[in-house]
Amino acid sequence: MAYHPHMRFHAMLALALAILGCEERPRPTIATPAPPPEALPAEVDGMTLVHPGRGIGPVRLGMSATEVRAAVRLTRHPASTGLTTLPYTLLWNREGLVQGVVANVTRATAGFRVGDATIPAGADLERVAALLGDCVDDTDDIERAHVCREGEVRVSEGPNFPGEVWLTVGAPYFGEMTAAQVVAQRAVIEP
Repeated sequence: MAYHPHMRFHAMLALALAILGCEERPRPTIATPAPPPEALPAEVDGMTLVHPGRGIGPVRLGMSATEVRAAVRLTRHPASTGLTTLPYTLLWNREGLVQGVVANVTRATAGFRVGDATIPAGADLERVAALLGDCVDDTDDIERAHVCREGEVRVSEGPNFPGEVWLTVGAPYFGEMTAAQVVAQRAVIEP
């Protein structure tokens, strides 16, 4: 075979392409789904259990709307024209998973147990804070509130439903809801 001046160039180009082609490329990773929310008892002795940092009653942080519907029946709060429900109002993250559970103490049909503290249904804000025993006043211009259990439980009385006391576990939501959050909340409200 006769030597052609471009043969050396083509040989080096082929070698460079071969080396580049053999380079190990990162393999696509498959996202592992988040583990399902931990199953914890919802009640004991007729009292709704509050699990600081995890959930209230049968509702756990991280649940989807489908899981919530399978666990509990939520009805619209009688004074609400929006998305507030009873016995719990749920706060959703942008992916449509529960990020906060809010239980209405005032309208509850059963009391609550938080660790060794027992909170009777209908208790007012000061009594709930006293029964929990480790609360710090967190009142602001909008609501009267206490943060308890090392920040894992919030007890509040807000402006939307004057005189009603709420226990919150998880992240509170302030601001406008995204479309996914509205869809998730509407999906769990009983007709």
